[in-house]
Amino acid sequence: MPPCGPRGAGARRHGRSGGVGSRAAGIDPVDGPFADFKNPEVYGEECRRSMILGCVGKWAIHPSQIDIALDVYSPKPEDIARARKLEQAYAEAEAKGLGAINVDGIMVDVASIRILRNTILSKADLYGM
Repeated sequence: MPPCGPRGAGARRHGRSGGVGSRAAGIDPVDGPFADFKNPEVYGEECRRSMILGCVGKWAIHPSQIDIALDVYSPKPEDIARARKLEQAYAEAEAKGLGAINVDGIMVDVASIRILRNTILSKADLYGM
């Protein structure tokens, strides 16, 4: 039997709708277990896929899976620094009455700031980074 996880098209559709439903209810979705704990490459791939689908974590059923999950789901210092730079630049632009700005070739607007705050920055604050 193939391992569980978001591998098939049906699983991807279910995972996407499950993530959206969880978020709408104010619940952070967490992906389920991956039983083949002697296969760290595939476990890491499963973590990355579930993160793309909106999950904030994945079960680790074996100690060897913990560091992999932490690496995938934890924000990187350079991503946090970039997000804070964009947030600061947008706050300054907003104070001047601007709605969208260019920061290092990246368009930044209220929607992109909301995404940063709901993902990288909220995790960084939660972890004290």
